[in-house]
Amino acid sequence: MYVNIAENINIADYEEKLYGAMGLAKRAGKLVTGAEMCEETIRSGKAVLTFLCSDMSENSHKKLHAALRNSCSPYINLDATKEELAKRFGKKAFGGTRRRIVR
Repeated sequence: MYVNIAENINIADYEEKLYGAMGLAKRAGKLVTGAEMCEETIRSGKAVLTFLCSDMSENSHKKLHAALRNSCSPYINLDATKEELAKRFGKKAFGGTRRRIVR
């Protein structure tokens, strides 16, 4: 089942409830973040629902959609960016600028 389960739903109406559920999953140790970890979870068949952020790289987008096509996990496209999700869940944003160590 490769389907966006919220295709015809205005996610903004349910945003706080979704984030609340994601927060509970995080505290329970069941929330996986990062494209590579999500891809592994989807491919292993352990993913129940996948949330895709709005500013995901094209490469990550292709990899995750390929994994979703081959699994039974539905997904939801969020309007939130990686940075917004990171702030909400107390993590550092993925991607962005990398520090260079100069010797």
